[in-house]
Amino acid sequence: MSFDRIRLIGRERQTAGTTGGRIAWPAVVTGVVLAVVQGVVTLYATHRQVLYLTGTQIPVLAFLFLFILVLIANPLLARVPRLRPFGRAELMAIFASMFVTAGLSTFGLVDHLIPLISTPWNPKWNTPQAGWDVQINPNLDPRLFITDPRLVLQFREGLSQDESLLRDVPWGAWLGPILRWLVLGGLVYAMFYFLSFLVYRQWSQREQLTFPLVRVPEAMLPPGDRGRVPDILKTGLFWAGFAGAFGVLFWNGAVQAGWIHGLGPIPLTLNTGRLFPGTVLEGIVGVFRLRLLFIALGIAFLLPTDVSFSVWFYFLVRCGMVALAYSLGYGRSFPCDRGCFSNFVTAQGGGAILAFGAFCLVKTLDNYRSEYSALPPGQRAAALRPVLGLVGTLAAMTLWMATYCGDANPVGAAVWAFVFVIGTALITTSFMRIVAECGIYGLQCYGGPIHLARITNAVRIIPVKVLLPLLTFHFMFFYDLKAFSAPGVTGSLRMQETVRAPRFRFHLTVVLAILFTSLATVVVALCMAYRSGAQQMNPWFYTRNTRILMDIARRLVEDRLEWRPLHLVFLVLGMSWVAISFFLRRFLFWFPHPVGYVLLVDNFMVNFYWFGFLLAWAVKKVILRYGGKHTFDRTRPLFIGFIIGHISAAALWILLRWWFSLPRVYITLCD
Repeated sequence: MSFDRIRLIGRERQTAGTTGGRIAWPAVVTGVVLAVVQGVVTLYATHRQVLYLTGTQIPVLAFLFLFILVLIANPLLARVPRLRPFGRAELMAIFASMFVTAGLSTFGLVDHLIPLISTPWNPKWNTPQAGWDVQINPNLDPRLFITDPRLVLQFREGLSQDESLLRDVPWGAWLGPILRWLVLGGLVYAMFYFLSFLVYRQWSQREQLTFPLVRVPEAMLPPGDRGRVPDILKTGLFWAGFAGAFGVLFWNGAVQAGWIHGLGPIPLTLNTGRLFPGTVLEGIVGVFRLRLLFIALGIAFLLPTDVSFSVWFYFLVRCGMVALAYSLGYGRSFPCDRGCFSNFVTAQGGGAILAFGAFCLVKTLDNYRSEYSALPPGQRAAALRPVLGLVGTLAAMTLWMATYCGDANPVGAAVWAFVFVIGTALITTSFMRIVAECGIYGLQCYGGPIHLARITNAVRIIPVKVLLPLLTFHFMFFYDLKAFSAPGVTGSLRMQETVRAPRFRFHLTVVLAILFTSLATVVVALCMAYRSGAQQMNPWFYTRNTRILMDIARRLVEDRLEWRPLHLVFLVLGMSWVAISFFLRRFLFWFPHPVGYVLLVDNFMVNFYWFGFLLAWAVKKVILRYGGKHTFDRTRPLFIGFIIGHISAAALWILLRWWFSLPRVYITLCD
């Protein structure tokens, strides 16, 4: 893509200086408190009700709280003489604090941190058959873990009824490992922020990315600061879309709950492989499904058609590659995992996501350099802050990782840690771009620095005392990216710019929410685990997930000398295709956007979205061709109604399932 050079830094400074509303301290406190409440409620739902409230980039509770503030709290506050309803800037700051911190209590931090600290020296799992004492534990730094088997067993079995959380929990044993990991967590979130500040001007002002996930809370804001009803709620098409999505999902939930007898659910999924047994479609039965998601349909309609086209087009390319391999006799299963093992598809995605992130950063830095040279000397120091902050953060992350790698050669450990940090920075940039550009609200990464080390056979030369700690660092923050916080940080910059909120208090609200949510949910998670026993907590996080990590670590040590050169070919192919795509799109505007190809790195969740993107692309093409932009603008509330209707139905069934104990009801943002 080619863009004319424009003055970005100056424009950004002008935008930041024009505020559209104040953020009072009560709004800051409200945002932090609601973020903490969201984290605690999410923990309770995850471990007592097996409800995943933050399984995607769209946190259901954050939208629920926003609806309550806009539709209930603000009208009530407007009626009280000495109280003032929350303004647009304040509402967006409150929402942003919940939006960014939604995943901290589960996939983003706490539900990886607490189980990991207690796993390697668990005597019930660390058996002679498992071999952890020989292959894994000697290569881990004991300062990051609970190494006393008695304390681990106490944690797994829980306290008795006579024991006290305050007196009998060994808080001192947990304090050191948790604080050390939280230092790395702080550096990781600092990297998210500095990366976001660095790329945001390029993406928002030069390339005009849509940030579709920000459009939904923006549409729900009142038109002014007097507690009025949002304009979109006065639109008939919005309510038509809302009623369609909400009605279908409410019906399906009622059927699952057994409240409706004699009638089945409205089918939203077609597994095409079962319709054609013995054909190549049966070979891709786990990949190719027609699944209508109202929320995906609504988000895709807000995108440029070349972006929505890329998502579904390259998904079909993926299916074609799998079908071809199946027809050539390579089997019908191509295993991979999020730890270090790839297949021929995810190897392409791994190369693509690294090249995509590198291109985005190089393009941004090139334009940043040209803008920096044109600034007056007095403004250059402020313009350099994101770059210097990012460099300093990456250096600090490298130093932290090298410190806790057990290799006798600290320089060599630092070199490999630096390579790992650069790889995670590129992947983070790519994921931020994917969410900002095409609104994919749930992703998994089956290609990362450890995958790259295995594909390139670097695992043969990386010392095991460096390789296994890097794998645990990867697991903590970059393994399960369902609720990855980095895109939320970038989205918060767009939210602040959209409502022209004061920058300092807006981001102070978000940063304080991150800090207090992290600390509060760590303490609450430990209390919940000790009160019931960690083995009674959600089995995915506290039993299966960390044991999968240890199994991956063991296999990585055992298979270090095994190399599949063909995967390196696919990795290079992925990198090359992204480069070719960016080059050709400068001259051939019809050439597919590479973002869909980058999504090959996701081996699972894109299966849910692609059909909604296909339908939205087709509808939007027809509308733009025969009705023009005016018709598109008039139609957009219908699709926003689909999004909010789907979120509302998911939120309602979460509450009903909780209240009535309905384990068979499964209405989520991916169903």
